[in-house]
Amino acid sequence: MRGLFCHNDGDHRSLVVDHVIHLIAFLLNVVLGPGSIADVPPTIVVETWNIRYDNPADGPYAWPNRREDVVAHLRNGEAEILALQEVLPHQLASIRAGLPGYGIFARSRERDESKGEAVPILWRRDRWRLDEANATHFWLSETPEVPGSRSWSTACTRMVTVVRLLPVEAADDSASVRAPIWVANVHLDHRSADARLEGVRLLRARLAEMTATHPGEPVVVMGDFNATPESPPVAVLCHAGRDGFVEAWASIGTRSPDAPRGTWNGWDANAGSRRIDLVLVRGLAVEAADVLRPTNAAGPLSDHWPVRVVLSGADPVESLGDR
Repeated sequence: MRGLFCHNDGDHRSLVVDHVIHLIAFLLNVVLGPGSIADVPPTIVVETWNIRYDNPADGPYAWPNRREDVVAHLRNGEAEILALQEVLPHQLASIRAGLPGYGIFARSRERDESKGEAVPILWRRDRWRLDEANATHFWLSETPEVPGSRSWSTACTRMVTVVRLLPVEAADDSASVRAPIWVANVHLDHRSADARLEGVRLLRARLAEMTATHPGEPVVVMGDFNATPESPPVAVLCHAGRDGFVEAWASIGTRSPDAPRGTWNGWDANAGSRRIDLVLVRGLAVEAADVLRPTNAAGPLSDHWPVRVVLSGADPVESLGDR
């Protein structure tokens, strides 16, 4: 089925990495001549964030009190690809209005498309375009094609949004070394361990089926897993083998001892013990991964902290091969 989209230290570090890599590529091109940087792919900045659904009971943290700051964070962070969770239709409308430079693919998880949460994927239009033949939603149930379907004692309806994004050719040819990229956005159940495990098994099988039509292309899975990296559901995806993923944050071996690690904060600006919001990567190199902590005067902009990852884009010739 097809569908319809505060800087902090972490934001700054990610953007600096992006700019430094591009500067190095530019200097190599100047020194060695045109065409010399064909093997220096550009970076791709991605971010996942559970923005918290609009719940009036949240009091000072209710959506109207943080809407503009959430949109500003998304807009000013300049991530090329965004995966959001718990997005109600009117929240999506605010995000769409505030990010006119982004394309959006989204659908509510409920049978009635006008109600309920979505897990939208957004992308910068100047960098990517949607492959409409490979953009879909499916439900984490025994009947994945049925909107609103549930299985495995899930507490809520759960779904996955998947897109294949194609690079936009830039006038200066800087985008020509990009390969197409698959992106999946998932929000696993918060109560049922069986639903999380079976849901991830379905996700893995569906991704294998979809990406088989374009072998070797990079894949990024982002979302709120409601499970920590060492849990069985994550292990289903992060296994050894050709179709296994790397958990981006854990792949960075060195970071300061006081760097944020957890992503669930429960509206406490100083909290974040459990890391349940993850970015999983296949076919791309992880250059940087940070847990960001955007706030306003009331406190955190969501009860989850966002995760931003800088990836090295795959060479299209290599990525399309049988590796």
